Amino acid sequence: MNINPLGNISGGNDFVYKKHPLQTNLNVEFPLSLIANNLTLQDTVDFSLMKDGESGSIIDGTLFLYANNGYPFDANIQMALYDENMNFLQNLTVNNQIQSAPVNSFLRVIEKKESVLSVPLNSGTIENLYLTKNILLSIAFTTTAQPQFIKIYEGYEIDIKMVGDFSYNLNFK
Repeated sequence: MNINPLGNISGGNDFVYKKHPLQTNLNVEFPLSLIANNLTLQDTVDFSLMKDGESGSIIDGTLFLYANNGYPFDANIQMALYDENMNFLQNLTVNNQIQSAPVNSFLRVIEKKESVLSVPLNSGTIENLYLTKNILLSIAFTTTAQPQFIKIYEGYEIDIKMVGDFSYNLNFK
């Protein structure tokens, strides 16, 4: 704060007195502003796929990830499978990437963008899925409007839902 930036130009009437405190109003915007190149966030989620034992099992299939992205970043996702003791089992191959949300002329997100990603499953991957108790999700964000800085506002979020489409072998007795 600079008090009397022009010096004494009012004949001594520009002082702050104890009985008349100085009052100010401050209007400030504090969003994070950045350019991202593979900015990676990680989270571990619980996972459980029950095996029916003798009654049947999954033969093959595909996992689909439905991502509703509310960030102005493209994103690549990686998934690592871990057992109950956090021993690494396998990385899953995720096809496609999460598309960035559209922005207006002020580079502010106007709506979420849905992307569908697929994870093909083979017999080895399926066996590891039965052993999996935790999945480590790593999402690497990259700004699409580089080299412009993008602000991150409250309310930006990404929702990810996983759905399985399987061929299942049933055993009848």
